[in-house]
Amino acid sequence: MLTNTFSTASYDLAWSGVRMGSKRVQREPAAEDVEIRRPDETDLPGICHCLRDHGFHMLGDGPTADPDFPQDVRLSVHNAVREVNLEEKCWVAIRDGEVLGFCSWAWQDYSRRIAKTVVLSVLCEVRRLGLDRWLLSQNQEEISAEGGRELHVWSDDPKAIAWYQQRLGYTLVGPEPLNHCLHRFHCGDQTVWGIHRGRTGRDQLAHLRVKL
Repeated sequence: MLTNTFSTASYDLAWSGVRMGSKRVQREPAAEDVEIRRPDETDLPGICHCLRDHGFHMLGDGPTADPDFPQDVRLSVHNAVREVNLEEKCWVAIRDGEVLGFCSWAWQDYSRRIAKTVVLSVLCEVRRLGLDRWLLSQNQEEISAEGGRELHVWSDDPKAIAWYQQRLGYTLVGPEPLNHCLHRFHCGDQTVWGIHRGRTGRDQLAHLRVKL
């Protein structure tokens, strides 16, 4: 199993040489005893908690696919289901057995070595620790090791879009329409389904990319 662990004493050293896109990642406050590793089946409840915090609605939690909308509303859903195998291309941030953050990636266009971030979610109460950048850094290292040339991401959150552009060097490709998307998360014999639209009242996604 791939792991990456450091404590307060080694955090600044670990971050000092990391680059995200064209910009050097600034040193963050200490994240004590946090481990970045591949998920296993025991992490699935914690990953679901992170996904809910990110705006996912886990199917089976209630009588509607998306409780942000009335029951009689017709939802626009992408026909393609996004498969997320938690045993590959995924990372969790763990402290004392608790999942604090989750990140996954996939190939957008394998022939051109273009990758995409599928999900990046860190619990609100620990975002000051900089785990989002640490998880993205782990993604980027893996993508680069497999020959990736670009990393793409989509967001409808103005703060997140500004963060990607101003802090990580992403450039805007353009807007895209926002529809619901079904995700199937599986690890071993366990499977959970989620539906994600973003935030009610927003109808467009910003498509961003960074060269690796």
